[in-house]
Amino acid sequence: VLFMSVELIIGRAGTGKTFDCLMQMKKILAESPLDTEIIFLLPAYQTYRAELELANITGGAVNTEMCSFQRFSRQILSEVGGAIVPRISEIGRRLLLRKILLNHIKSDDLKFYKRAARQRGFAESLSQELQEFRTYSIDAEKIFSVIELVEDEELSNKLEDVAIFLDDFRKSCEGKQNDESDLLEKAAESIKNSAAVKRSEIFVDGFIFFDPQQRKILRELFQYAKNIHIVLPMSADLNNRENISPFGIFNRAFETFKMLRNMSEEMKIDFKITRCEKSWRFENN
Repeated sequence: VLFMSVELIIGRAGTGKTFDCLMQMKKILAESPLDTEIIFLLPAYQTYRAELELANITGGAVNTEMCSFQRFSRQILSEVGGAIVPRISEIGRRLLLRKILLNHIKSDDLKFYKRAARQRGFAESLSQELQEFRTYSIDAEKIFSVIELVEDEELSNKLEDVAIFLDDFRKSCEGKQNDESDLLEKAAESIKNSAAVKRSEIFVDGFIFFDPQQRKILRELFQYAKNIHIVLPMSADLNNRENISPFGIFNRAFETFKMLRNMSEEMKIDFKITRCEKSWRFENN
């Protein structure tokens, strides 16, 4: 295992957490620009701004990638294999689901969604619902396994229909194309074979929580990257009420902090906290 440490950079808005990441990147690029790659994971809408800020600080950077989890996953699969199978687009998902719905309307075998399946726009709603199930690694088999434990008949019927939709969609895509929601799952399985990851410093910013698929990727990065640095917006005082109260504004980020700390301890990885406390952005307001 090549991993050295997990660093959590915490602080309120405007305390320089992202700037701290960029300065660390500048230092890495100055010391070993060709030996170490930098991967900065962000929400997709933040990547362009981060590229501009790093360029302003360094004057130009090599071996640096600013990308979302989805784009990062595609790069991993391009490197180790698995990206050749075509991906189905959102429009493709909806068309396929409409075909599945039409088959069930003809066979009249739905219980809960019998009327809804005929309504305009239902395929779009169903597409979003199924994607959320996949994001949380819930497949048809898991749903079928708990249906008999559900006492409410209406809920049981609803779960059975959802499980059927999930299973039909999986079978329709199998061996032909990848669903976008499978992308992160496949990437997580492939990270251990990525030479790029093993020579990379990973920075993560812009998130207050990680869904199960993103957590799987982080767990693999914990094992195979050089170092990983994760920014969380929360009070630098861990015992602050805004962190620990279930109604505190930083509670969700604090729960993510605890999850990452527990993961590090479980995997016996060095864990350190960098606290950003001075409010640089708002000091003159």
